Amino acid sequence: MGAAREDARVHGAGRLMIPVLMTGAFLGSLSQNMLASALAAIIDEFGVSALVGQWLTTVYLLMVGVVSALTATLFQRVRTRRLLECSLALFAAGCLAAIVAPSFWTLLIARHPIR
Repeated sequence: MGAAREDARVHGAGRLMIPVLMTGAFLGSLSQNMLASALAAIIDEFGVSALVGQWLTTVYLLMVGVVSALTATLFQRVRTRRLLECSLALFAAGCLAAIVAPSFWTLLIARHPIR
């Protein structure tokens, strides 16, 4: 009976993985799309040029590429669940830091996916 209960627990946790991954992917995409819509207001709010303001998108996408390249190595060294939990926690912390960013440069650091 103990093995069956353990099996059920593992499969139950596995059922949550896909919705959690889908939610994480959606939030990452939403974050980038919201930035594209708000970029003009961000540039005005922080008083930076359009060229400097565009760094928010450029650095974000550059770091996504770097993290994507490192993902295979990370999966070999860290359990998938732990990696996902850490990634989502860092994403949430970065979003909160971006919300209260007092300067453009703080916002730039808070927005990049490695944080």
